[in-house]
This record gives sequence, structure tokens and C-alpha cells, in this order.
Amino acid sequence: IVEALVDVASNGTVDCRAGAFQCLWELSQHPGMSRERKSKILELCIKSANDDKETQVKLGSLRVLKMMITRQDMAKEGNACVPVVTSLLDHKDQDVRMLSCEALQYACVSDLGKDSCIKSGAVPKLTKQLEDNLKQVRMYATAALMQISILKAGKLVMIEAKTVPVLLVKLADEDAIKNYALQCLTNLFSHENIRHETKAVEANVKMIEGLIKSKDPIVAASAQSCLDKLSWEP
Repeated sequence: IVEALVDVASNGTVDCRAGAFQCLWELSQHPGMSRERKSKILELCIKSANDDKETQVKLGSLRVLKMMITRQDMAKEGNACVPVVTSLLDHKDQDVRMLSCEALQYACVSDLGKDSCIKSGAVPKLTKQLEDNLKQVRMYATAALMQISILKAGKLVMIEAKTVPVLLVKLADEDAIKNYALQCLTNLFSHENIRHETKAVEANVKMIEGLIKSKDPIVAASAQSCLDKLSWEP
């Protein structure tokens, strides 16, 4: 069945290709599926996400891809998708951008995935997505950046991409986005230059201080950690 669906997803009509990916999404969650078949499906998803011109097929392939890289046994293979998914952050379709941001969020759980995102040029593109009008795009993009900011190389790329000023603006966004932005800033504040430049603007400090009183206890706790890191001196 898997082989037949892979063939349809590669060679069928638009509707058939999209339908095949929906079936593969269901099948790939089966606990009895072999690693070899999972790898074959993942390879197909990467190729279709990159090559297929039809948006609904790209969406189908991204849904399967995203689901597969959340699974620990496929995380390493999933990093191969990062360059293709990064390129889709510029796609005109908002749902494609949303799924791409979400896929990168999961890919960035591992240090290998973080490094792949940095090398593929994902950081400036994710920074741009922080200003998208769809909440889910902003949320997944912020979550991915939060993961990448753990690495020293990630911090340096975010300086070049001017990510910090955009993250500070996101502190006025929805609570889930505020929380990821605060965690990302906390990571970034371990870099001396970022910390000092942010602290030099009084409005930045007051904004973070104000979030300590947030009604959302998770946001409040993240704000306290962020302020502590901002105030820290070696």
C-alpha cells in the first residue's frame, strides 16, 4: 500500500497527489511501519515540498513531513528537510509558511537541526515571519527562533538579522508569542552586547518588568527569568 501511495503522490493528478499524502499521513503514524518505509515517505515529502507546483500538494507533503520529524526515531533524517522548508518561508501561501515555521520548530529541537537552520539561512526569514498577520505563523516562528537562540552561532546570526528589536515588539503580542519571545530574549541576553544594548533603552526594561505582573503565570515566570538575565553582570 505504501509503495502504491508513493507512486500516486509522485505521478497522479493534483487531487490524487493531495489525497495520497493524506493517506500517507494516516499510515505513517502506524507503530508497525518500518524505518525503511518511513525514510522513503520522508524523502518523497521533501521532494514534493520542493518540486510540486501545486499548493495543496505542498501542504499535504508538509503535513506528513512535520508529523514525521516530531518522532524521535526520525529526527536525524528529518534534518534533511531544513533547506527545502526554509525556502518555503517565502512562499506566497500563508498556510505553507505556517506549516514551514512549525516544521522548523520541531527540527530545531536537536542541535543538528538548529545548526541546519542557521546554515540554510532560516533566521532572517523566521524573523520576517514574526510580523505575519496570522497568529500561528508568528507563534511557530518565535518558537523556532527560541530554539536556535540557544546556540552561540544562533545568537550571532540574530544580531546580523536584527531579530532582537522585532522580538521586543512581540512582547505586546498574544501570550503564547510573548512567552516564546521572552524565552528567546533570555537566551540572547547571555551575549554581552545584546544585553547591554537592550538594557540601555529604559523602555525595554520597563516592558519586561511589566510582564512580570501578567495574568498568565507562564508569561510572568518567563518575564522574571528574562529580567534576571538582562540584569545579570559577570
